[in-house]
Amino acid sequence: MHSGERLKAIRIARGFTQADVSKMIDVDKNIISRAERSSNVGSILLRKLCMAYNVSSSFILELEDNQFDLETKWAILIKLCKRNNISPNEAWRIVKSHVNEIENK
Repeated sequence: MHSGERLKAIRIARGFTQADVSKMIDVDKNIISRAERSSNVGSILLRKLCMAYNVSSSFILELEDNQFDLETKWAILIKLCKRNNISPNEAWRIVKSHVNEIENK
């Protein structure tokens, strides 16, 4: 399985469509499609997808097989969103905003 196939598998496991992901990370849907068919994903796109999927780049690039109990973390995030009446897209926007603030310091 190359990195694009792994990206697709993770996206499907999360229940996202390519359109969902493209909105979450603010890129064209065709870029997601191309990345999922390729074994070579650009570093900026890879970084955005790792943040969106909550996985390490090492996992995407098949340097490791451990997702760091990703399913548990994902389930906790979904529960927190539901409990606080926040959509997953809104949660992603908040995280993205926070990361941008940290990077700009």
